[in-house]
Amino acid sequence: MKKNKIYKPILLISFIGLFFLNCQHKSKSKSKENKKISYERLKTSKINFMIENAELEIDEEKLFWPLYNNYEDAVNSSQWKISEKLKKYLSNKFEGISEEDAFVILSGLDSLRKLEYELNYKLYKDLKIFLTDKKILKLHVAEQTFIKKMMRKWSKNKN
Repeated sequence: MKKNKIYKPILLISFIGLFFLNCQHKSKSKSKENKKISYERLKTSKINFMIENAELEIDEEKLFWPLYNNYEDAVNSSQWKISEKLKKYLSNKFEGISEEDAFVILSGLDSLRKLEYELNYKLYKDLKIFLTDKKILKLHVAEQTFIKKMMRKWSKNKN
């Protein structure tokens, strides 16, 4: 039972990061600036959605967003490193990958999961200082709802 509680946030964070990475790199014909604008627009939408649904006070928001942004940046940068390694092999459908390379990538994924768990736990502990459990849960649910909403929208646009 405890393992499910640990793996669900880690899995979710992984999907969030991959979603943001996918949004950043959706089209190779877009310029880097257009990609950055798309990422920033998505991030702004997420922030607005979370603000509307979490019902934080102004002073709580001032404390929350710097912590959350640092957390998200750390998770996204670590996911970026692993995804760059995987891209090389995904383009070749894993042909020519050695057991050693596969081991290195899997070790990296494992390290990423551990890091995401540690960052998630640290964020929770930091938020616990000035937010109630109920508000932290509202933030979590708002984030989950936003992700589901964006995934549905993305899959509709893809089809």
